[in-house]
Amino acid sequence: AMMPAPMYVMMVPRLKTIDAGHGCFSEHTIRVLQSHTGIQLDTEPFGDFLVANVRSHHIKNLVVEHEYTSRRVRVQPRSAISGSEILPARKLSPEELCNNLADDLDQASKLRSILESQGLGRRCGERDIAYAVRIGRALCQGYTYDMPITEQYIQSLPPLIWEKRRGDCSAFNAGFVYALRAFGVPARVLL
Repeated sequence: AMMPAPMYVMMVPRLKTIDAGHGCFSEHTIRVLQSHTGIQLDTEPFGDFLVANVRSHHIKNLVVEHEYTSRRVRVQPRSAISGSEILPARKLSPEELCNNLADDLDQASKLRSILESQGLGRRCGERDIAYAVRIGRALCQGYTYDMPITEQYIQSLPPLIWEKRRGDCSAFNAGFVYALRAFGVPARVLL
């Protein structure tokens, strides 16, 4: 029989916060505890992770607690707020832009036509976040949750929600992300 190692290195992913250019979370704290004693283990930050050395007999009694503050996004004219309240968006690298923009030009063109016919095209000078909020609000009105139609149109998911006004969570996510991408707003679904 193989004996367990006496110690293990545990890596817990950390959320990206506003300090790292992510506007959704303003702070994130992780605690690694022994559930039966409540004793907090020593941890060290390591890139996007928190690292802890854990004795093999403690593994089954570990608890990982995440505490974070989610930020709400307010969209309003720049003139309505002071400069200190405006959070700069993180500049994307060329690789991130390529990975987060529409890659099928025919599909993007079709989606732009559909959205423009519904009055949901991107307006001249409209900021990325303002367009995302407008598209998101549009998805909250007059759309129906329908799982079977998503399975039927799985090969053409991005335009499904905008053409049929029906779909499941994956159709809503794909439709939202590809609508943004079709109009040059970098977007992706994070799981």
